[in-house]
Order: sequence, then C-alpha cells, then structure tokens
Amino acid sequence: MTEEQKEENRNLSRQRIFVENAIGGMKKFNILNFVFRNKKENFGDDVIALCAGLWNMAIIN
Repeated sequence: MTEEQKEENRNLSRQRIFVENAIGGMKKFNILNFVFRNKKENFGDDVIALCAGLWNMAIIN
C-alpha cells in the first residue's frame, strides 16, 4: 500500500471506531437488542433516534 492509502485507511478506521462505540453505547438501552414486533410505522426509526439522543445526553453529562 502507498503512504496515501495507509493514511486514508487510518482516517477511515478512526471514524469507524467512533461510530462503533456510539452504536455499542446505544445498545445499553435494551430495546435495541431485540427484534421489534411493533407494527407502527417508523417505530424502529423513532426508537433509534430516541436512543441516540439519550446516548448523546449521557456523553454530555
């Protein structure tokens, strides 16, 4: 690999670690660990948005 490719790979890795840690942190809220059986429209999106907001609040505090 060239140096440029290695640097690009490092940057991508840094971003991936940040995202994976955020997803892992959101999974502390057990609702994300199970299959959704609710038939409401956009329920999954709302739950993920709610968990993301709670996770962001936990980071700030």
